Amino acid sequence: MKIGQTDGDTIERIYAQISASTPDKPSLLLEIKTERPRSLEKAIHAILQRRGRKVAGGGEEWFQTTRDEILAIWRFIDATNKVTE
Repeated sequence: MKIGQTDGDTIERIYAQISASTPDKPSLLLEIKTERPRSLEKAIHAILQRRGRKVAGGGEEWFQTTRDEILAIWRFIDATNKVTE
């Protein structure tokens, strides 16, 4: 799963990455809206890396995880933000 942030439209960002950074057809599993996207991204990455979920050789944003794990981490970090499920 790719865990990343974008300043623009999420769907447009995913569409732009087809064939560029992923060999498969991507799916949007979760979108979290926050006023601090970089901080949240870094925190989620750090927790996943600590849990040994980092995909070796997959780039900075790729992790072996689930949507439920990301939701649990997000709720732990900052449950005051809105999530689109």
